[in-house]
Amino acid sequence: VTAVALALASNLWLLLWLIEPSRGSLGGWTGVVHTCIFLSCALAKYLCALAFYLQALYDEKNFNVQRSNTVFIVVYGFSVTLLAATYLYGMFADRFGEGLALPSWMTQSVDVLWIACVCSITSFCAKGPALHVTQEIALNIPAESQGEVRTRMCTCPKWLERVLPFVSVLNAPAGTHTFYPRMYLSASNQVFGCTLIVTWLMTYTFFPAQIEDHPAKRIIGSYNPCFGWDFAPASWVALLLCSMNVLFTWRYVWLEETCATLLSPNGLTGVQTFGKVTAVALALASNLWLLLWLIEPSRGSLGGWTGVVHTCIFLSCALAKYLCALAFYLQALYDEKNFNVQRSNTVFIVVYGFSVTLLAATYLYGMFADRFGEGLALPSWMTQSVDVLWIACVCSITSFCAKGPALHVTQEIALNIPAESQGEVRTRMCTCPKWLERVLPFVSVLNAPAGTHTFYPRMYLSASNQVFGCTLIVTWLMTYTFFPAQIEDHPAKRIIGSYNPCFGWDFAPASWVALLLCSMNVLFTWRYVWLEETCATLLSPNGLTGVQTFGKVTA
Repeated sequence: VTAVALALASNLWLLLWLIEPSRGSLGGWTGVVHTCIFLSCALAKYLCALAFYLQALYDEKNFNVQRSNTVFIVVYGFSVTLLAATYLYGMFADRFGEGLALPSWMTQSVDVLWIACVCSITSFCAKGPALHVTQEIALNIPAESQGEVRTRMCTCPKWLERVLPFVSVLNAPAGTHTFYPRMYLSASNQVFGCTLIVTWLMTYTFFPAQIEDHPAKRIIGSYNPCFGWDFAPASWVALLLCSMNVLFTWRYVWLEETCATLLSPNGLTGVQTFGKVTAVALALASNLWLLLWLIEPSRGSLGGWTGVVHTCIFLSCALAKYLCALAFYLQALYDEKNFNVQRSNTVFIVVYGFSVTLLAATYLYGMFADRFGEGLALPSWMTQSVDVLWIACVCSITSFCAKGPALHVTQEIALNIPAESQGEVRTRMCTCPKWLERVLPFVSVLNAPAGTHTFYPRMYLSASNQVFGCTLIVTWLMTYTFFPAQIEDHPAKRIIGSYNPCFGWDFAPASWVALLLCSMNVLFTWRYVWLEETCATLLSPNGLTGVQTFGKVTA
C-alpha cells in the first residue's frame, strides 16, 4: 500500500511547479493546493519508510533490525507530524487573517529536522532481502508465457491488455516471466495517444476558447496536437499522465542495453550502439517533454522566446521518437535470426521519417516567418495534414515495428548469494566511479550491470530520496546566486517567517531544473513498487501478509 502511494506521490509532486503559490497570499487556492501536494508527498515518504521498518520487524530472517532503526522511525514520524501541523496552521491562520502563526525559529527547526530525516533514510533503514535477477534471450520459451508467479502488479482484463500495451506492463507477473522489451516503447507511445484524447475532450468540452484562441493558431492556421493541453487545467492532467513515460522510456533503455549485451557479449555492433544512443535520447526527451507545460507558448507571438523553446522541445521529442523506431528497424534488418522484418515495416519507417521531416519543416518555417513578420507561413490544410500524418505514424509504431527477441527474466531471493555481487555481465548502463556509487545510491542504479546481477531493492527507495536532496542543493545554489529576490520575497515567507525547502525551486528557471531532476523519481519509485511486490510475492507465495500489503500500497 505504501509503495504505491509513494509512486503516485512522485507523479503528483511534479505539479508543484505547475501550481505556483500565490504571490498575494499563501491561503489562496494555489497556495493551499501547493502546500497539500507537498505535505501528501512528505507523508507518503514517511509511510513507505514505516512500512519497510514494520516488515523488518516481523521478518527477522531476511531483515536485521537494530535499535537505531527504531529510534530513527520514531524521530522521522515526529518530524512529519510537526511539519504538517506547522504548515497547515500557518496556512489557515493566514487565510483567516491571524497573521504570523508561529515563531520563525520553530518553523525553521521543523524544516531542518524533516530534511535531515529524509536524507538519513538510506543510513537508518534495514537493508531487507537481496534480489537475484537472471536475464536471458528467450529462444525456446514462448514469449506469450507471462510467468509462473500468480501475483501480478495489476489484474486488468485481457482485452484491455491487447488494446493498450502499457496495460501489459502493469499486468505482468511479479516473478519469473517472459516478455518483449519493445512493449515499453509501445507503452510510451500509447500514453501519448491517451493523453491527447483525454485532454482534448476535457478542453474542448469545458474550455473551448483555449483551443480557438491559442497563439499558435494564428500562425499555422490549423489545430496543433498541443492545443488541447497547453493550458491549465488540462496541462495538469497531461503532466501527470506523460510523467509515466519517464518510467517506460528509461526502463526501455535498460532492456535495450540488456538485449544488446546478451546478443553480443563481446561488444556491441554499430547498429546496436546506435540503438542504445537513440534509446537514451528518447528517455532524456521524456524528461524534457515535461517542460512543455512549464514553458507555455506566449499568448502574444509564437516567435517569442517561450514559443521558440516550447516548439523546439516538441520537435526534439518527435525526432527522438522517430530515431528510436529507426534504430529498432535497423537492428531488425541486420539481425534476421531474432527479428522478422516485413515489407510493411520498411514502408512504415519511410513514411514515418517523411512525416517527421515535414513536421519539423512546417513548424520551424511557421515560427520564423512569424518572428520576422511574414504572417501566415503555409496553408492551414497543409499544416493540418502534416499533424494528422505524424500522429497516425506515432500511434502505429506498435503495429509496424518488428517484435525483436523476447527476454526471459528469473527473480529469486538471494539467500546464499552475496548482495555485493553486481553481476556476471561486463557491460553496465553507466561506468561511474565506485566512490561515487558509495556516496549516492542512485548511481548504483545507473551503474548496475545489464545482465545477471544481485542487488537490494531498497536502493531505488534510497535513490529517490537522494534525488530530492540533490535537487534541493542545486536549485538553492542556483536561485540564491542569480535570483535571491525569489527567496526573500517568497509569499510563504511572510506567513511562516522562515526559509522553506521549496523557496529555492518554486519559480523559474530553478523550477525547470527541479522538474527535470525530480521527474527521475517517477522511475525510481515505480520501479521500487515493482521490486517490493516481487520480494513480497517470493517471500509469501501463498498470499501477502497485512504488513506486506501495507508496504506495497505505500510504495
